[in-house]
Amino acid sequence: MPDNGRYSIKKFSQEHFVWEEYISGIWCEIFSFLEVKNEDFVVEFAAGRSSKISEALKKYEYSGQATVIEPNQVCFESVTKDYRSKLPFAVITGEKKTFQEYANDMTPARGGMKAILVANHPIDDMLLASKASQEDLDMLFDWTSVSHEEFFSITKKVWDKIIREDNVHAAVEDVYNDLVMGIEKIQPAYLVISQYDSITLERNGMSGLNSAAREVFVMLAKKFRDQRVDSIDIQRILDGYDDFNDRHIREQVLNADNWLIIRF
Repeated sequence: MPDNGRYSIKKFSQEHFVWEEYISGIWCEIFSFLEVKNEDFVVEFAAGRSSKISEALKKYEYSGQATVIEPNQVCFESVTKDYRSKLPFAVITGEKKTFQEYANDMTPARGGMKAILVANHPIDDMLLASKASQEDLDMLFDWTSVSHEEFFSITKKVWDKIIREDNVHAAVEDVYNDLVMGIEKIQPAYLVISQYDSITLERNGMSGLNSAAREVFVMLAKKFRDQRVDSIDIQRILDGYDDFNDRHIREQVLNADNWLIIRF
C-alpha cells in the first residue's frame, strides 16, 4: 500500500518540512481516490518551490510520467530537481513556462494517456505574477537567500503595488480567464486544485490576497460545477486527518469547499 504519511505527523507544527509532509499526505489520498495509474500523465502547474505534490507522488509510489510547469528559473530548477530526486523511476520533464504558455504549446493527445492536472494553492502566486513587473517577479520568486520575514515583506510590496495601481479586479479576471482557457486547451481527465486561506498571508497584512484568490477559486468552481466531484467524497478524505485543535487547519485546509476536483 502507498504510504500516505499520516503516521509521520505526531503533533501540529509550523515547521516547513512538517507542513509539506502533512499536505502531501492529503494529496496522496486524493491520488488514491482518483485511482491514478502509472499510465496516467501528471502535470503540476504553478509549482513554485513546493515539494508537496512530488512528496505525495513519492508516497503513492508513482513511476509514470510527470511534467512540472514553473516560469521562474530559480523555482523551476529547484522543483524539477526535487521531482527527479523523489521519483527516480518516473519520467520527469519540466517546462519553464506560465500555465497559459504551456497550454498554448501542448498537444492534448499523448499516446492515449490521461492527463491529471494538479496545483497546490496556486492562485495567490498567479495573482501576484499577473500584474508584476519582471523586477518584481525576480524579487518575489528568486528568494533562495532571503529570510522568512524578508520573503513576506517582498510579497506584501508586490501585493500593495497591485492595490495601489487598482489592478486587483483585473488580476482576478486575468487569472480566471487564463485558467479556464488553459484547462479547456489541455483537456485533462481530472483537475485538482486546493486553495485554502493562507494564515501566513493574513498575519502579514495580505488578507485581501486571500480574498482575491478565493474569488478566482469560486468562479472556477462555478464554471465547472457540472463536472465537480461531490464535496461529500472529498470531505471523507479530509476527515481522516487530525486538525491538531487548530482552527485554521479545521476550517480551511480540511474543508472540502477549498479543494476542487473536476472530472472531465
